[in-house]
Amino acid sequence: MPPEARRSAILAAATELMAGHGWDTVTVSGIVDAAEISKGGFYHHFSSKDAVMEAVIRDLAASGLDSAVRALDTTEGDALKRFTAFLTAGLDWESARAETLDQIARIAAQRGNDPFFGRLQENAIEHLRPALVALVRAGAAEGTFSMSDAETGPAVDLLLHLLLSRWRTIAEARGHARAGAPDLARRIVADRLNAESALMARVLGLTEVQAASLAEGRTGYAGSLSAS
Repeated sequence: MPPEARRSAILAAATELMAGHGWDTVTVSGIVDAAEISKGGFYHHFSSKDAVMEAVIRDLAASGLDSAVRALDTTEGDALKRFTAFLTAGLDWESARAETLDQIARIAAQRGNDPFFGRLQENAIEHLRPALVALVRAGAAEGTFSMSDAETGPAVDLLLHLLLSRWRTIAEARGHARAGAPDLARRIVADRLNAESALMARVLGLTEVQAASLAEGRTGYAGSLSAS
């Protein structure tokens, strides 16, 4: 098996095992067996199980960011339509990987993991900020958003904070869903998304009609997450 294919097989096996059983139960032997490789092949790429975990999370984060930016770049229409597509793509990506992201949220909550996840957030900001700054400036120029050029940077920083801090709320909601309280989970997520939409509308200077359109594009996520 070529080295890149072997590395991909390791990460795919580790991701599947993590989603199905939880990371604490995953072993190097289990990954090796699931990937159908030798232990030597494993250690050619990774020094430990934790090194695999970090690679899985980095690759997942990059995939999620790329999915959202791709939606932003390929959607036609005004800035609000493109921004809505960006948000929807992110939520769809999260929903499709709910079990894996649930396990990652548990890892993130463990003591000592803040530096690693802090670096991930910094990378996410570095990846997303230029695209969102360009979008907001274009929206202001076309009259879709209402703000001055000087307000663009702070506005984007606030949008990024809202988006990148959501995972804690999602993790809390999924915990309630697992404990047999799906209605509570659904309400927690819906409240978070509604609050996000309201704040985003204020930041971008949207009209009531625009704000309603933005919120409407995100209504399905709460139900899909709490049911998973």
